[in-house]
Amino acid sequence: MIDYIKIHELLVKANKILKDDRLTFPLSNVATTGEIMNRSQVAHWQELQFVVRGEKVSLKGSLHKHFEGGTNYRDFHLTDIKSTIEKLSETFQFDPQQAIINFLEVGVNIPLENDPTELIKTLVRYKHKPFESLCIKRKTKGFGRVCRTSQFDIKVYNKSLQYGLNEPLMRYEVKIRKMELLAPDRGKKKPDKFIFTLADLTKLETYQPLKKMLLDIWQGILLFDPEINPESIQNPKDRELFISGRYPEFWQELPKATKNRKLKRFNELAGGEKIKHELKQSIERKWNQLTTFRNEVTKQKPEPIDHFQEPVKNDKTEPIDPTINGYLVPTCIVTGLEIKYPAKGKKILKHPDIKFYYERDRETYSEKLESLLTDKWKRKHEAEPLKNWFVAIAHKIRCAKSNPRRNPINNARRSYRNIEAKGLKFWPTKELADPAKLELICN
Repeated sequence: MIDYIKIHELLVKANKILKDDRLTFPLSNVATTGEIMNRSQVAHWQELQFVVRGEKVSLKGSLHKHFEGGTNYRDFHLTDIKSTIEKLSETFQFDPQQAIINFLEVGVNIPLENDPTELIKTLVRYKHKPFESLCIKRKTKGFGRVCRTSQFDIKVYNKSLQYGLNEPLMRYEVKIRKMELLAPDRGKKKPDKFIFTLADLTKLETYQPLKKMLLDIWQGILLFDPEINPESIQNPKDRELFISGRYPEFWQELPKATKNRKLKRFNELAGGEKIKHELKQSIERKWNQLTTFRNEVTKQKPEPIDHFQEPVKNDKTEPIDPTINGYLVPTCIVTGLEIKYPAKGKKILKHPDIKFYYERDRETYSEKLESLLTDKWKRKHEAEPLKNWFVAIAHKIRCAKSNPRRNPINNARRSYRNIEAKGLKFWPTKELADPAKLELICN
């Protein structure tokens, strides 16, 4: 989500940074006299760079790679961003509210069903600016395209090829070089200069304008469907337009009088709007998933289980308190959450209740509802509307109560009970068990 940043002036004393034990600054001096030259001194520390020139200290680098230890293909959650900034400011003792960001990279990693390279090749231009090949560093493999404007750059590249991942992953990001792009009153005369600080990245309200910027820029990109065969277009003029319109040079040389008309017709022939809309939904969904605060749960090693036995039926558990301030509150008998739209005989959450938690309480939705869906299901239905996700969650809740045979906990217990019943083994079943199923039974 948030990747590379630049802070031209970090409000911390240069001598303090130069003497910090964590940082190593090589000195620039004249070999004959040993005189120290007045040049910038650079220290590399965990994917970040501290640059000291005179009394000025600057900071740049990838927060994502700093957090992950050198990679940025995993999701970088808002909770991770907040903890990273807090730890960084505490380590080097500076105020993040005074750390003004002068350059920012914002983007998302989008899982796809097919190789992203073929899709990236279809990017033609953004408004009046053409896409061109993106120079990938020699140390890494990859393929991408970039569109450069006066205020920002658009980069789309194959993230799975860059890191050798098995699953297709496409990176879409915007490099903001002029932070006024994010100003709420952009385009109007302002008495004060727009300021965007490191502390702003820890606030939830910051990410709605960033999402809008990403989606608006994506909507302005011209692309085409690579699976369309030009020979399938019967009209010769349309066929020629489709073939020529796939190259940025065609639109650069086209007269203004006919450009809008041909552009509209090209969109009708190329099928790019449908692909763009589907990816826009994926970008928005991924952004919504990453921009919700979550509670970090410490992972504890599960206690050993003998023969995966079911709990004794006579054990009693404490009932959930069904009242709030003395008033009766209907709760779901599966999740324990409040039923927001109660009805006679309703005992579990339904589609409207799940939608309510998504819109009003995103943290509870992520931890207790969306977590019911498997990662495989999420990847398969990534681009589908949210309504389908709500229906799938409701189905999971319903099956947990009305169809215990499909309950994953019961299935895990049953499978290991069957394994144990087959007789003696060289190794205990619990040592060879699937860790995910073992943790499911333990919890």
